[in-house]
Amino acid sequence: MRHVGDLVACVAAVDEATAIEALSLFDIEWEELEPVFDPKKGLEDHDEPIHWRGKYHLARTNVQKRVFQEFGDRSLVNSPHASSHGTWTMSGVHHGFTEPHAVVAHWDPNGRLQLYTPQQVPHYTHRALSTVLDVPMHQINVVRTFVGGGFGGKSDPFPHEMCAALLARKSGRPVRITFDR
Repeated sequence: MRHVGDLVACVAAVDEATAIEALSLFDIEWEELEPVFDPKKGLEDHDEPIHWRGKYHLARTNVQKRVFQEFGDRSLVNSPHASSHGTWTMSGVHHGFTEPHAVVAHWDPNGRLQLYTPQQVPHYTHRALSTVLDVPMHQINVVRTFVGGGFGGKSDPFPHEMCAALLARKSGRPVRITFDR
Protein backbone atom coordinates (compact mmCIF):
# COMPACT_ATOMS: atom_id res chain seq x y z
CA MET A 1 0.00 0.00 0.00
CA ARG A 2 1.39 3.38 -0.98
CA HIS A 3 -1.16 5.93 0.20
CA VAL A 4 -4.47 6.39 1.98
CA GLY A 5 -7.13 5.18 -0.43
CA ASP A 6 -4.93 2.61 -2.19
CA LEU A 7 -6.81 -0.62 -2.94
CA VAL A 8 -6.31 -3.49 -0.51
CA ALA A 9 -9.10 -5.96 -1.28
CA CYS A 10 -12.26 -6.56 -3.32
CA VAL A 11 -15.60 -7.27 -1.67
CA ALA A 12 -18.60 -8.76 -3.47
CA ALA A 13 -22.08 -8.50 -2.00
CA VAL A 14 -25.71 -8.48 -3.09
CA ASP A 15 -26.01 -4.77 -2.28
CA GLU A 16 -23.91 -1.80 -1.19
CA ALA A 17 -25.01 -1.92 2.47
CA THR A 18 -23.90 -5.55 2.78
CA ALA A 19 -20.58 -4.74 1.10
CA ILE A 20 -19.93 -1.87 3.52
CA GLU A 21 -20.80 -4.14 6.46
CA ALA A 22 -18.37 -6.79 5.14
CA LEU A 23 -15.52 -4.29 5.27
CA SER A 24 -15.56 -4.52 9.07
CA LEU A 25 -14.64 -8.22 8.80
CA PHE A 26 -11.17 -7.45 7.45
CA ASP A 27 -8.37 -7.67 9.98
CA ILE A 28 -5.56 -5.68 8.42
CA GLU A 29 -2.38 -4.77 10.23
CA TRP A 30 -1.06 -1.36 9.18
CA GLU A 31 2.42 0.01 9.61
CA GLU A 32 2.07 3.75 9.42
CA LEU A 33 5.07 5.38 7.77
CA GLU A 34 6.17 8.95 8.10
CA PRO A 35 4.37 10.94 5.39
CA VAL A 36 6.38 12.89 2.83
CA PHE A 37 4.78 16.19 1.83
CA ASP A 38 7.78 17.80 0.16
CA PRO A 39 8.14 16.65 -3.48
CA LYS A 40 11.93 17.12 -3.38
CA LYS A 41 12.21 14.84 -0.34
CA GLY A 42 10.13 12.27 -2.21
CA LEU A 43 12.80 12.16 -4.92
CA GLU A 44 15.59 11.29 -2.48
CA ASP A 45 17.00 7.76 -2.27
CA HIS A 46 15.11 5.35 -0.02
CA ASP A 47 15.90 1.85 1.20
CA GLU A 48 12.34 0.80 0.33
CA PRO A 49 10.90 2.97 -2.46
CA ILE A 50 7.11 2.87 -2.73
CA HIS A 51 7.14 2.71 -6.53
CA TRP A 52 9.08 -0.33 -7.70
CA ARG A 53 9.31 -0.66 -11.48
CA GLY A 54 11.62 -3.64 -11.94
CA LYS A 55 14.37 -3.17 -14.52
CA TYR A 56 13.07 0.31 -15.37
CA HIS A 57 13.37 1.48 -11.78
CA LEU A 58 15.73 4.39 -11.24
CA ALA A 59 18.18 3.55 -8.45
CA ARG A 60 16.61 3.75 -4.99
CA THR A 61 14.24 6.62 -5.73
CA ASN A 62 10.49 6.98 -5.95
CA VAL A 63 10.84 8.34 -9.49
CA GLN A 64 8.65 6.18 -11.70
CA LYS A 65 10.35 7.18 -14.95
CA ARG A 66 12.18 10.00 -16.65
CA VAL A 67 11.23 11.27 -20.06
CA PHE A 68 13.55 13.22 -22.32
CA GLN A 69 12.20 15.00 -25.36
CA GLU A 70 13.99 16.90 -28.07
CA PHE A 71 12.36 19.32 -30.47
CA GLY A 72 14.07 21.38 -33.12
CA ASP A 73 17.72 22.26 -33.55
CA ARG A 74 19.59 21.44 -30.35
CA SER A 75 22.43 23.85 -31.19
CA LEU A 76 20.05 26.80 -30.71
CA VAL A 77 19.57 26.05 -26.99
CA ASN A 78 22.55 28.20 -26.01
CA SER A 79 21.83 30.88 -28.58
CA PRO A 80 21.51 34.31 -26.91
CA HIS A 81 18.11 34.93 -28.53
CA ALA A 82 16.64 31.50 -27.77
CA SER A 83 17.78 30.40 -24.33
CA SER A 84 15.94 29.65 -21.12
CA HIS A 85 17.37 27.86 -18.11
CA GLY A 86 15.70 27.17 -14.80
CA THR A 87 13.75 24.83 -12.61
CA TRP A 88 10.00 24.59 -12.99
CA THR A 89 7.50 22.87 -10.73
CA MET A 90 3.83 22.19 -11.19
CA SER A 91 1.07 21.30 -8.78
CA GLY A 92 -0.57 17.94 -9.20
CA VAL A 93 -3.74 17.77 -11.23
CA HIS A 94 -6.45 15.18 -11.61
CA HIS A 95 -8.89 14.46 -14.40
CA GLY A 96 -12.42 15.75 -13.80
CA PHE A 97 -14.54 12.94 -15.20
CA THR A 98 -18.09 13.64 -16.28
CA GLU A 99 -19.12 10.20 -15.02
CA PRO A 100 -17.59 8.05 -12.27
CA HIS A 101 -15.46 4.98 -12.83
CA ALA A 102 -17.70 1.97 -13.41
CA VAL A 103 -17.50 -1.57 -14.78
CA VAL A 104 -19.78 -4.56 -15.33
CA ALA A 105 -18.23 -8.00 -15.79
CA HIS A 106 -19.74 -11.39 -16.43
CA TRP A 107 -18.62 -14.71 -17.86
CA ASP A 108 -20.89 -16.10 -20.56
CA PRO A 109 -21.83 -19.83 -20.82
CA ASN A 110 -18.90 -20.39 -23.21
CA GLY A 111 -16.39 -19.19 -20.62
CA ARG A 112 -15.76 -15.83 -22.29
CA LEU A 113 -15.43 -12.69 -20.19
CA GLN A 114 -17.72 -9.83 -21.17
CA LEU A 115 -16.54 -6.57 -19.60
CA TYR A 116 -18.30 -3.22 -20.05
CA THR A 117 -16.41 -0.11 -19.03
CA PRO A 118 -16.19 3.57 -20.05
CA GLN A 119 -12.58 3.13 -21.13
CA GLN A 120 -10.75 5.39 -23.58
CA VAL A 121 -8.25 2.73 -24.67
CA PRO A 122 -10.04 -0.62 -24.31
CA HIS A 123 -7.26 -2.67 -25.91
CA TYR A 124 -4.96 -1.79 -22.97
CA THR A 125 -7.59 -3.18 -20.60
CA HIS A 126 -8.03 -6.20 -22.87
CA ARG A 127 -4.30 -7.05 -22.66
CA ALA A 128 -4.14 -6.42 -18.91
CA LEU A 129 -7.15 -8.67 -18.25
CA SER A 130 -5.54 -11.45 -20.27
CA THR A 131 -2.38 -11.21 -18.17
CA VAL A 132 -4.08 -10.87 -14.78
CA LEU A 133 -6.66 -13.60 -15.40
CA ASP A 134 -4.30 -15.89 -17.36
CA VAL A 135 -6.97 -16.15 -20.06
CA PRO A 136 -6.27 -15.97 -23.82
CA MET A 137 -7.26 -12.64 -25.36
CA HIS A 138 -9.78 -14.30 -27.69
CA GLN A 139 -11.75 -15.33 -24.58
CA ILE A 140 -12.15 -11.70 -23.44
CA ASN A 141 -14.48 -9.10 -24.90
CA VAL A 142 -14.05 -5.53 -23.62
CA VAL A 143 -16.95 -3.31 -24.60
CA ARG A 144 -16.17 0.38 -24.52
CA THR A 145 -19.28 2.11 -23.23
CA PHE A 146 -19.93 5.80 -23.71
CA VAL A 147 -17.20 7.94 -22.15
CA GLY A 148 -18.77 11.21 -21.12
CA GLY A 149 -15.46 12.99 -20.80
CA GLY A 150 -12.41 11.22 -19.44
CA PHE A 151 -9.93 13.90 -20.53
CA GLY A 152 -7.21 11.24 -20.76
CA GLY A 153 -7.94 9.84 -17.31
CA LYS A 154 -9.60 6.67 -18.52
CA SER A 155 -6.83 5.49 -20.79
CA ASP A 156 -5.15 2.95 -18.50
CA PRO A 157 -6.42 -0.35 -17.09
CA PHE A 158 -7.74 0.11 -13.56
CA PRO A 159 -7.77 -2.25 -10.57
CA HIS A 160 -11.57 -2.16 -10.28
CA GLU A 161 -11.84 -3.64 -13.79
CA MET A 162 -9.60 -6.54 -12.73
CA CYS A 163 -11.53 -6.96 -9.46
CA ALA A 164 -14.89 -7.09 -11.27
CA ALA A 165 -13.60 -9.78 -13.65
CA LEU A 166 -12.09 -11.84 -10.82
CA LEU A 167 -15.18 -11.57 -8.62
CA ALA A 168 -17.50 -12.45 -11.52
CA ARG A 169 -15.42 -15.54 -12.28
CA LYS A 170 -15.29 -16.57 -8.62
CA SER A 171 -19.02 -15.99 -7.96
CA GLY A 172 -20.37 -17.16 -11.30
CA ARG A 173 -22.56 -14.05 -11.34
CA PRO A 174 -22.36 -10.64 -13.02
CA VAL A 175 -20.48 -8.03 -11.00
CA ARG A 176 -20.95 -4.28 -11.15
CA ILE A 177 -18.62 -1.78 -9.54
CA THR A 178 -19.47 1.92 -9.61
CA PHE A 179 -17.40 4.49 -7.75
CA ASP A 180 -18.93 7.56 -6.23
CA ARG A 181 -17.18 10.88 -6.10
